[in-house]
Amino acid sequence: MKKIEQAPLVGAVVLPQQTERKKVRGALKIAGAVLMVSILVTGVGYENTKDIKITPLEIRSEAVPDALDGVTVIHLSDIHMDDKWGNSMSPELLGSLQERIDALGLSEEKLITVLTGDIVNKKTSLEMVAQYAEALSRFPGQKFFVWGNHDIMSKYRNNTRFLAIRKIIEDAGFVFAGEEEETIQWSDGEELSVIGTPSFQKQRGRFDKDFYKKLTTQVQEKTALILAHNMDGMMPVLEHLDGDVVFSGHTHGEQVKVFPRFMQNKIVLDWMLRGYKSPHTEGLKQINENSWAEISRGIGSNKLWIVPALRIGTRPEVPIVTFQKEK
Repeated sequence: MKKIEQAPLVGAVVLPQQTERKKVRGALKIAGAVLMVSILVTGVGYENTKDIKITPLEIRSEAVPDALDGVTVIHLSDIHMDDKWGNSMSPELLGSLQERIDALGLSEEKLITVLTGDIVNKKTSLEMVAQYAEALSRFPGQKFFVWGNHDIMSKYRNNTRFLAIRKIIEDAGFVFAGEEEETIQWSDGEELSVIGTPSFQKQRGRFDKDFYKKLTTQVQEKTALILAHNMDGMMPVLEHLDGDVVFSGHTHGEQVKVFPRFMQNKIVLDWMLRGYKSPHTEGLKQINENSWAEISRGIGSNKLWIVPALRIGTRPEVPIVTFQKEK
């Protein structure tokens, strides 16, 4: 019988089924790793939403107007009152924040608390607003508020409920500054105006020409605190400020800062903030020699569909701004 010689094996033969199984296992490993990282980031980001920072800020300058000398402003913004799953705020957390501020022992002689909009979400119940308002009622000083875009969405959904929300906030001691100019008369004879933006905002936070014309005249004649939920809406007025301060919120400090700047602009400013154009997204900014703007990162956070509220790279905050005139 003729002997058949077997050729030596150069390499193992890999069957197509084995190749496919390896690909599937590799894909599953990657998917599992992505899932674990996502769960970790979501958990950390959600916990960050409850880590509210009290940010002390001081403006000390010869240019501080006499009506602002010695004034302290507690700036609340973007509470987003709610009790739905994934929301970060609660009446208890707001009450705890008030107690922390109360423990600072701020002088109430020239103390103001302002609330610059996005107080509620569009479906927040009156019962929930009342629970939050109990904590709001304990904030010190003279108190003023304006609406934000989420508040206006609530108005369009149910105007009767919206009016009831306004009454609850007013019963907590806050004066609505979005209709008439308010004036604070200090004991030293100085007067400080408080001017709020109206309830209705056009696209991208802009207002009608009559409002800008009126506001331009007001800021040139008086020292004013201007309460504006969206800093974008104040852009046409900034060059006319003369001894005034703008307090705004809306941006949440961009809420999630994980992208390169060009992507951050597209994803957060253009999409999430609906075309936000102001160069100011957070912090204290000097507009001119004797005028400033303070943009708060806010104390609440937005959830996005099934994703709970997150904060990454930007903590929620309550700025407390003190003005001192150097002699």
